[in-house]
Amino acid sequence: MHWLFPRRNESSTRVTIMKHLITLLTTVFLASCSSVPVPYSAIPLQSEPSATKIIKQVVMEQPQKYRPQAMHIGSEYLGFDYGTKTRTKALVLGFGSHHHGGFHHGSLHTGLSTGNVTSKTTILGERIYHSSVSNISLFKKGNYYFAAISDGSGKITKRIYSLSEKKAKRFADAMYYFINNAPDNFK
Repeated sequence: MHWLFPRRNESSTRVTIMKHLITLLTTVFLASCSSVPVPYSAIPLQSEPSATKIIKQVVMEQPQKYRPQAMHIGSEYLGFDYGTKTRTKALVLGFGSHHHGGFHHGSLHTGLSTGNVTSKTTILGERIYHSSVSNISLFKKGNYYFAAISDGSGKITKRIYSLSEKKAKRFADAMYYFINNAPDNFK
């Protein structure tokens, strides 16, 4: 252990080496946690059927936590359906009794109470309008590649994950087909 904490009269070379090693390990650890840009030049597809097939396949091959239950691809938008979420509030049904007085001459009081049940169901969905997409960038994070879909302000609105760099690039190419052919609703 003395190589970690050298004596005063020893050279500080070991301390310098340890500082560099700790800096290197910290850098490698932080780099593994962050995403790294992947060079990409768009090559938009030329047919809607092939663009549709590629988008569906890549979206539905995502890890389960990112994969929608269903999706829609149209000329105006890409839609995702993540199912529904229901919240229910219910009051408890109660029954109670109380005996007052003696065994033979007392009175028995009973009660029944009921409550209301309230449910709220929310449809969990999302739409990305092709005419609102300004850019698609590719990144690598861990074992995954992802296509980052950005809106007009540059904000990433959606990430689509793939284990394959080629599929992530083809997804972006397919999206550019729809982006380039999207109707302009705000002329």
